[in-house]
Amino acid sequence: MKADTAETLDLKAYLRALRRWRALIVGVTLGAGMLALILSLVTAPVYEATASLVVGQSQPTGAPDYNTVLLNEQLARTYSQLLKDRPVLRQAAQQLNLKTDDVTLSKLDSAVSVEAIKDTQLIRVRVRQPSPAGAANIANTLVEVFIQQQQASVAQGFTNSLQSLEREMRSTQAQIEATQRSLDEEKAKPSPDQAKLGQLEALLSQYRSTYDGFQQSYNQLRVAQAHSSNLLAVFEKAEPPSRPILPRTGLNVVLGALVGAMLSTGAVVLIEYTDDTIRGAEDVERVTGLRTVASIAHFRAVEPGAPLLAARPGSAAGEGFRLLRTEVEILATDTRPQPPILLITGARTQVGTTTVASNLAVSLAQIGRKVLVVDTNLRRPALHEAFGLPNAAGFTSPFLRQAELEQAIQPTRVAGLQVLSAGPTVANPAEVLSFRETADLLAELRKLADYVLLDSPPVLNAADACILAHKADAVLLVAQAGRTTQSDLRQASRILQRAKKPILGVVLNAAAAHVS
Repeated sequence: MKADTAETLDLKAYLRALRRWRALIVGVTLGAGMLALILSLVTAPVYEATASLVVGQSQPTGAPDYNTVLLNEQLARTYSQLLKDRPVLRQAAQQLNLKTDDVTLSKLDSAVSVEAIKDTQLIRVRVRQPSPAGAANIANTLVEVFIQQQQASVAQGFTNSLQSLEREMRSTQAQIEATQRSLDEEKAKPSPDQAKLGQLEALLSQYRSTYDGFQQSYNQLRVAQAHSSNLLAVFEKAEPPSRPILPRTGLNVVLGALVGAMLSTGAVVLIEYTDDTIRGAEDVERVTGLRTVASIAHFRAVEPGAPLLAARPGSAAGEGFRLLRTEVEILATDTRPQPPILLITGARTQVGTTTVASNLAVSLAQIGRKVLVVDTNLRRPALHEAFGLPNAAGFTSPFLRQAELEQAIQPTRVAGLQVLSAGPTVANPAEVLSFRETADLLAELRKLADYVLLDSPPVLNAADACILAHKADAVLLVAQAGRTTQSDLRQASRILQRAKKPILGVVLNAAAAHVS
């Protein structure tokens, strides 16, 4: 069951990815189809002309029997191989006034295709050329040359056979005449030798029988010679084609678009498969089991020293912070009568923790709440920059005996909102945060506001966030869509859960470009 659920989730994730990348897929598909169209339009057209030959068209007597038809089919297969032999191509090139060098003959050979049509006595000759007339001319010339060569070869074979038979017949005729004379001379004697007469008569009969055999073969050859001109004939002459066979513009466009769609889809699947970042609320819940309490749309940077809700209160991204404010107010009801301390942290740096903390503080102050936001990132403090405040005194000042707590807290341009920056740098931030005095300081801060927000270092970069989690009432985990990896977010949530403090959920930053 778990495997089936995982497969369903993966399928849904890929479907969401295809929807998310649909502009790219459609663009690549249309681009590939357009490229195929352009290439087809600029490609020189190729025309194909077809001529057909028939083997054994006429027979000496009566209808052909099965053996004759089978022999003709075998001849058709043989002739289909001989049609592209160099002697045929060379003579055809000469008649077409083409060069007869190897390069020209190779090009001619590649332009010609010959096929013996199965279970018939037909041979089909196809020629492809840029010119329709040229294709038909080459096909017809090639067929004519082949027929002439075959007829000449067959005629020469018949001539040689007839001449050989004539020589044998003359020799046998001479033997008959000589034997006949010997027989006549023996009979003319007063007392002929009967034994010799019998031998001469038997020999004469044998010569005459041999001669008759030669005569019969000679006559059969003459008949076959008379019909040999019909053994190979043109069945259909090639005509100049009216339209080119290549390029096949419509098919090329369809195939080009199909290839583009496959490549773009494959690229998207590969990107999604190799991309381990959080992309939406579904990923957050699947990876951590936590809900996404707010999705903050991506927004343009505001002027230095003013959080988004202070500079542009009516912005679309501000709605996400207002939704987050509602979740935090629910937390306040759970921690009454004392004000809640909320730790805001992320898995890694540069995920917008300070942005969330500062804007959440502004949002709470805008509804009349007293808010104190504290920069507990003693390694890379940034909260004072978000409000355009100095960092001369701050969170570390009471520990360094440089300033009292009330002196380190700074007011802002937002009514009801105060900031405690990080203060002077210390060599051992984790030890400072572990001091018992730190818990006392947080208890003092709780008395000064309705909400205390701690802008914390990342969970996975140092132990600071884990130390603070034990001192806070709840934790808010920040992730940035397209930047925070699933493995980092999973590990951070597991570490924070060990603090045994409630995790409100995850705030997903820069979510507009990454969620459906």
